[in-house]
Amino acid sequence: MTLKAISEAERIRREVDLAALIRECGIDLFPAASGDELEGRCPFGEHEAPLRVKPRTRTWSCAACGIEGDVISWVMKHDRVSFAHATAILRSRLAGEVAVPPELAGVSRQALAKLPCPLSVEASDDELLSQVAALYVATFKQRLVAQQWMERQGLMDAGVIEAHSVGYADRTLAYRLPPIASHRDDDLRRRLRSIGVLRPTGKEHLYGCIVVPIFDEEGRVVQMYGRRMFPPARGRYHHELLRARAGVWGWEALRASEEVILCASIFDALHFRCAGFGNVTACLGADDFGERHLAAFRRHGVKRILIAFDGDDAGDATARRVAAMLRPLGIGSFRLE
Repeated sequence: MTLKAISEAERIRREVDLAALIRECGIDLFPAASGDELEGRCPFGEHEAPLRVKPRTRTWSCAACGIEGDVISWVMKHDRVSFAHATAILRSRLAGEVAVPPELAGVSRQALAKLPCPLSVEASDDELLSQVAALYVATFKQRLVAQQWMERQGLMDAGVIEAHSVGYADRTLAYRLPPIASHRDDDLRRRLRSIGVLRPTGKEHLYGCIVVPIFDEEGRVVQMYGRRMFPPARGRYHHELLRARAGVWGWEALRASEEVILCASIFDALHFRCAGFGNVTACLGADDFGERHLAAFRRHGVKRILIAFDGDDAGDATARRVAAMLRPLGIGSFRLE
């Protein structure tokens, strides 16, 4: 099924009930004299003019304040957040997530994250990485733009997406972290920097990337690969967390088959998986192949490697290097054209 090309903002405007959202902000709405509008107290000014809500057009306005808008602009105005932050809040609302209202939390609006934080400061580093990976998976399921991009790559296979925990990093992790109000809040950011999720500047390292986690053989997330969806202003398309490389993507294929296809990138391997090949593993780039792959091949008794690197001179040279490393282990290698 082809995903319908509709902007995320338009989907939010269509699907979020504006009147219900305004009522949840503590504003009672009543039918206006005109019959097709609702009226209530305007929270943005000290005046008697009513806030008007038009359910048919999904808009609101206040003549005294001279402002009007839709559901996104309501959240921007009411919660004092950016457009991107407002769409993230509403996207999470559509997914069934609910942030704790300031009045229930007993803290000021500025001291409260507008989205629920799925990360625990008490978690171990392994658990924290797994929590981040789970957030990226949930984000991918909510973000139509990421799903449409994967469909254009020929990779929108629901089984493959689910099996490999494919996610999307859209910057909203920062919106979920509580503002720094204590050493405890700052400690969570420090730990996210230490495990490579955040850059030293505090920005999300894999922002704008389709994310594929790499698990070790005990099921722990030990690294994440990120493929930037759109051309970067500068830099590279391919990224990984700011931490040491670890684990072998697709290690379960080594246990299941003596003959394994070796790809230079995880996305190449996903194409094989979508085509029905389960015996596929991958490197983080052709220069990544090394001892951790060889050790995994030995451990699982792999007999033959089908090298599926690019068919250019660089790919041929790397394939020869890989074959030379496999030969002393008695592992046969063949070049896939």
